[in-house]
Amino acid sequence: MRLAMAEVAEATGGRLVAGDGGVTVAGGAVDSRRVEAGNLFFALPGQRVDGHQFVGQALAAGARGAVIARPLAEVLPGGPPPGTAVVEVADTRQALASLARWVRRRRPGLRVVGITGSVGKTTTKEMTAAVLEQRFAVLKTAGNYNTDIGLPLILLDLEDHHQVAVLEMAMRGLGEIARLASIAEPDIGVVTVVAESHLEFLGSLEKIAQAKGELVEALPADGVAILNAGDPRVRAMAARTRARVLTFGVEGGADVRAVAVESRGPGTRFRLEIPGGDAATVELALPGPAAVTCALAAAAVGVVLGLDADAIAAGLGRARPASLRSEIRQAGSWTLFIDCYNASPTSTAAALQALRQVAGDRRAVAILGDMFELGDWAEEGHRRTGQAAARSVDVLLAVGRWAPALVEGWRQAGGAAGAAAAYPDKAALLADLDRWLHPGDAILIKGSRGMAMEEVAGALLARAGAAGSAPGAEG
Repeated sequence: MRLAMAEVAEATGGRLVAGDGGVTVAGGAVDSRRVEAGNLFFALPGQRVDGHQFVGQALAAGARGAVIARPLAEVLPGGPPPGTAVVEVADTRQALASLARWVRRRRPGLRVVGITGSVGKTTTKEMTAAVLEQRFAVLKTAGNYNTDIGLPLILLDLEDHHQVAVLEMAMRGLGEIARLASIAEPDIGVVTVVAESHLEFLGSLEKIAQAKGELVEALPADGVAILNAGDPRVRAMAARTRARVLTFGVEGGADVRAVAVESRGPGTRFRLEIPGGDAATVELALPGPAAVTCALAAAAVGVVLGLDADAIAAGLGRARPASLRSEIRQAGSWTLFIDCYNASPTSTAAALQALRQVAGDRRAVAILGDMFELGDWAEEGHRRTGQAAARSVDVLLAVGRWAPALVEGWRQAGGAAGAAAAYPDKAALLADLDRWLHPGDAILIKGSRGMAMEEVAGALLARAGAAGSAPGAEG
């Protein structure tokens, strides 16, 4: 959406300090290295660098406007380039949120879907967009733009033709989802699962549920809360919303449900049943029960927006995973299941189940890195994950600080002796990997974002001489 800098000043409560208010901008940026022509650059202060140091670079790179919170003479001693404009505000981060909210409110007919949960947000977002694109023009969260910086930037990409926005909402503490909801003002809210992610910050699953439930609390009375019937903490959020509630799950009592679920190698088939007796067969390109849960959440959004079962099934059939999330790649005779954008005990247990499905009668090898943000539960969480691995796979290779706990859990659960090993880092693992892998193995690669486990996937692809680029963590 094109905005005049005079409108930017009005929406943010700022004042135009350089250039003409008629200068127009489109889209936002907070990184001068990623500026696109015509962008509005927000000079955000950071822990390591201050965006005010890069305003000149952003304008030189093609930005048409900038929002600053320091004196113009200090930020741009020589003034801005011709044809650009600058707005000064009290707080640039708040200004970004205010402008995004202003843009959203200019589209009162826009349907906004907010998606949160400890596990499955991105996959649910991708599936929801795929379903809705059967009928609507959809704006969706790109990459991991799901914070109080990323979400407003996505809203600044809103165009007149968009009919629905599908937005991920992440958090690390109480109040953060409420803040995101106050910016995006969703009328449909989806909560996937409450799990151990962010225990380090919130301390208990009850607190995590409290934080995630802020989304349904923010919904209007004529909105819809879409809740996972299979998660008691999510199901209980029905009491926290004034919106209508629609449930999804494999549970018999769910409003949107899957029956006759079949594992089909790297994919899954099930019968989708929606309110009113409509039904259709869904062929997912993703394996495992967790993928079915995400698909049902997406299907429920489709139901709310008037799609029939056949249209929903067609959209789900076209859905593909985002980068580093349930990606299946061939590396010679190996099948790699690359699911390493992030990890928690719950998501890793789901990935182990999916690996078993992908492997079929082949050997299943799990290469697991540390899971972060578990706080005091880290050792126990890794031990339980090792136990889950012993029930699902043939070989466990663990990497990182908590690798010994993973292997200990493997042994406690009766995992095969001599079929698990712990490594302090990826270099040690890669140096020893040849002795573990056999031709035809199905290999899961998973760990938290900070472990950068895609480097292991890249090394395996390189060893196999696989065509195409190594996996990356774009977004």
